[in-house]
Amino acid sequence: MNNSIILPSSSLTTKLFNTSNTTSFEGLTTKSGQRNDFLTLAGAISCCTIVGILFVFGIFANALTILVVKKSADLKTSAFNVIICSLAFSDFISAWNSPFAVYRSTFGYRSYYLPTFFCKTTMAFKFWTSCVTIQHILVFTILRIAAIKFPHRMKIFTVYKAKILVMVIWIETFLANFIFYFWFPYVYSADEFNPLGVGCSAHKDQMKYITIYTNIAFPIFLWSPILTVVLLTFVLICLVIQRKRLRQKDRGSDVDVSKENFALLQLSLILLSFLIGYLPDAGYRLAARIRFENGQKFVERQTWILKLSSLLCLRISECLNPIFYNIASSTMRKATKTYVTTKLCFKQTKQDNNTTNADAPPRSTNKQVQINP
Repeated sequence: MNNSIILPSSSLTTKLFNTSNTTSFEGLTTKSGQRNDFLTLAGAISCCTIVGILFVFGIFANALTILVVKKSADLKTSAFNVIICSLAFSDFISAWNSPFAVYRSTFGYRSYYLPTFFCKTTMAFKFWTSCVTIQHILVFTILRIAAIKFPHRMKIFTVYKAKILVMVIWIETFLANFIFYFWFPYVYSADEFNPLGVGCSAHKDQMKYITIYTNIAFPIFLWSPILTVVLLTFVLICLVIQRKRLRQKDRGSDVDVSKENFALLQLSLILLSFLIGYLPDAGYRLAARIRFENGQKFVERQTWILKLSSLLCLRISECLNPIFYNIASSTMRKATKTYVTTKLCFKQTKQDNNTTNADAPPRSTNKQVQINP
């Protein structure tokens, strides 16, 4: 018995990828007589297991980061921590969406049996949180570099202004990204979508609108911000070298070296996590676009591997962010340790003590009663 899962491309990628010589029914062969096995059952289970582990850790770590920042008197007064808290919330939503995204890329790739609502929200939340994270990283990088270069001028960037900034990012990306990606996908039956399966994708009649949207939205919300972040990474490297030489020449400077080093380390780690998560996805999208413009096409298996690889990189990135926040900041580490020990561990200890007291025999009270004659 064949235990392979055959994963066909959706109609959304029909024009980009070569699927004319493949079949999508399990056990069938291509026109050339070769089997078209994309993924074994063991491979699909392995992918879901990995994403499941990242899902649990991403939910816990990002929720913990949000709670720590909100509860700590030292952390919540920093405008930069407002951005970090909002970034953690984006990763938290993305982590919740990851099981549905990996299902669509594995078992649901040719047989999508979830309701249409999950098809729409899976794609909408995936693209929305990606755009939110990209803009957060871009803004955070610009502000951090400005704070290192002009520390006294950045005092005007208050917590209130930071909250307005992140609110604008969430609303603007919702209107420009979430609504469109919620509109176009649907679960199409065999007659509508694919004669050999059921999939969560776009109908062929919507392709002209999707093409117009991607031609406008992708350069604005993906290519330009990611390219700017990459260029700012080189600016950060030059800034580190420059500041190091400056401190060697002027040892009597009044610059707070510890705060400067903290800012550089925090920014470097956040950029590293961002590049791990988003460069593979951006590279795949850009390569597909270039090949399409040149009349070239990916084969179907390449499509699936690149998509799933970019999905795993995004999941890894959202799990690395909370770790990097604590590595870069001693205040964050201390606040996290305090919160875990006082809130989580204390509750468990209190429950254990209550259980022990309930099982213990009641104390006997021997009181002497004085009887007056």
